[in-house]
Amino acid sequence: MAFNTPFSFPLPLMPSPPGVIVQEVVQPLQIIQHSGPILHPLPFVPPPPMIHHPLPMMYHPQPIMYHTAPLFQHHIPHHQHYHQRHHSHPPQHHRALPVPAPAPTPAITRATFAHPRTVHIITYSTQQHAASPAVQAEIAAARPANVPKLLTVHAENWPLPPPELCQRCSGVSAAIQDFVKNNAEGSRCIDTAVNQTIGHLLNGQHTVLLEVCCGAGTHRSVAAAEIMAQRLRRKGVQNVVVRHLHRVRKPGDVR
Repeated sequence: MAFNTPFSFPLPLMPSPPGVIVQEVVQPLQIIQHSGPILHPLPFVPPPPMIHHPLPMMYHPQPIMYHTAPLFQHHIPHHQHYHQRHHSHPPQHHRALPVPAPAPTPAITRATFAHPRTVHIITYSTQQHAASPAVQAEIAAARPANVPKLLTVHAENWPLPPPELCQRCSGVSAAIQDFVKNNAEGSRCIDTAVNQTIGHLLNGQHTVLLEVCCGAGTHRSVAAAEIMAQRLRRKGVQNVVVRHLHRVRKPGDVR
């Protein structure tokens, strides 16, 4: 018996009591009985899914929990990764600890050393130093004998004080020194020089030499040397000797 159906596979036949058959539907909900086997309805075939998965979906009777990777992975030796993955604890929220501030440079006192410490500071003009071999010889003669030079502070690239201030006073005045201290580059260089000097004195050096230079050798280098001498004395250095080789005295200078 042929049926008009959209499916192409054969219809399954199942045995039934003799004398009962199912004929094609003449009208809706009307079945004519005949002798013969029972013809069962077609099996339900679900429609194709709207979203296609290229890989087969596998199901597990129990859910499997996976540990997600952290946003930031620290450098851990390879042999420790297995232990971390299989012996990890539940994630905990930790507060970030504040980074401690660096310890200040320790000050030395007169009781720190059995012998006093001495710091020599010399200032000079880079313009005169470059133009005259005689000035170079003068600077070399001003250096104390057998005293190692620790460092040279180059102040020629720092900002210049206002012209009216430079005409009135030199670097020994408080006004020029305040101008230098308010400059970020100058303040940083002065702090570095003082801290390195204290470190060498604490490591057993008895005497050191510092040199400071600028264009004219009158304003920025002189002010930096005076500020360094003040801070070294406050930190406990017993002897600080300052020599300004090319400083030009101004009307507003007190000395």
